[in-house]
Amino acid sequence: MASKVLYIEQLPSNWTEDKVRSAFAPFGDIRKIVLLRKRNAIYAGYNPSTLEPIRTNTIQALVEVDEVTAAAQFLERFEAAPLCLDGRPIAVSYSKNQELRERHAVGGAASRPVGHGENNRILLVTVQNPTYPITTDLIHSVFHTYGAVEKVVIFVKPVGLQCLVQFASVEEAVGAKHALNGLSIFPDCCGLVIHFSNLPELIVKENGMRTKDFVNPSLPMSINDSPVNLGSELSPSALYGGYAVAGGAATGTPGLMPPPMGRDVLSPVLLVCNLRESVTCDHLFNLFSCYGNVARVKKLAGKTDHALVQFANQMAAQSALLHLRGFTLLGRSLEISYSKHSYIAIRPAADGSHPADADAQLMKEYGHGVNRFTGKYANGTKHIYSPTRILHASNLDDAATEEQLEAHFASFPSGEHCKVKLFTNTNGHRQALVEFASIDAATTVLTHAHNSQLGARRLKLAFSKKNLH
Repeated sequence: MASKVLYIEQLPSNWTEDKVRSAFAPFGDIRKIVLLRKRNAIYAGYNPSTLEPIRTNTIQALVEVDEVTAAAQFLERFEAAPLCLDGRPIAVSYSKNQELRERHAVGGAASRPVGHGENNRILLVTVQNPTYPITTDLIHSVFHTYGAVEKVVIFVKPVGLQCLVQFASVEEAVGAKHALNGLSIFPDCCGLVIHFSNLPELIVKENGMRTKDFVNPSLPMSINDSPVNLGSELSPSALYGGYAVAGGAATGTPGLMPPPMGRDVLSPVLLVCNLRESVTCDHLFNLFSCYGNVARVKKLAGKTDHALVQFANQMAAQSALLHLRGFTLLGRSLEISYSKHSYIAIRPAADGSHPADADAQLMKEYGHGVNRFTGKYANGTKHIYSPTRILHASNLDDAATEEQLEAHFASFPSGEHCKVKLFTNTNGHRQALVEFASIDAATTVLTHAHNSQLGARRLKLAFSKKNLH
């Protein structure tokens, strides 16, 4: 269907919005440009021979012109004089989007508060879902394209893995933040959320994988050096007991699997902090059960922003921690760690037959019928992903319409203005992809709408890496 938004493929991976505007100016006036960064990664993976990261070759973009007629003229001119870059033809077609809105910003970046101070030459970088080892050299290779990187410091906080990157000038740091915020280092993992730091200068005392002064190579080398990561050296099959590692991390070369969790001790119970008081046990179950079967969820009576989530096994808990730590729910970053407890205890009532009243109000148990990985789906874990803006909806009635689904999602927090695409899978079942304004909005809707009643069936929701184009 014709649209005033055009979809452009096979663009060089290092292109910016300004380069796209300049290259396509001869074909028509351009109003808006959005690089599809959520689908793009800086690197495709590691070279098995050299162990060096391999850069992604191409990216995509959405371009909006004034009117549909202008888009048609744009396509006609392009077809008459196609554009080739490095011997590779660029593809242009109509997008399924009728217009570009702020919600197309990367990973919902437009909805994130800027915060973290004024412009500064030091950037604070949060690496979400760091499946691959993160080193100072890797961070340098990502950022040095935009200026002289002087120092890098990598560390782990409750919010997740973070880096401080110091440039030679404020202008270089601003350019790097604008270009890289929202991208992923590798496909579907190691996402970058970038703010300005308030620090005036980084102090680096030794050079290694965690700290490095690129201006002063004469500093002493780190002792017992190792990359910073939140994963495990176990193989993907051993790590998850059949759970696949998201985003192709499992296809890396031997020895590139993430190192141990450091001070974290594996447990089937996760401690989740920084929650809004309105978050319920069911909300947490709906979210955390995306990564494994959940047995119990308990809100802590003395700390309303804390909760415990008990999984069927340690590997399911680790999968949830790796995929969710650092992402947001209702605008708050999820702070997730292993609990010191191996299970959630139930205090009996006076007669010994039921949970005590306090526990009954704050804790909930979940059985075989509501969990995802049971029966024929017990090993169906290859589609496990960190939160995205796209939800996959299944268990739909054959008569379900896109309008009906849009109205249903609009009845939940953050569910308004979603975009729905219905399709039939290879087994003949009606399913849908649903796009929301941001990752946080999609996460909020999943926590509220999963297992909700839609017609005669209960709606099943999961995160998807597919797109609506």
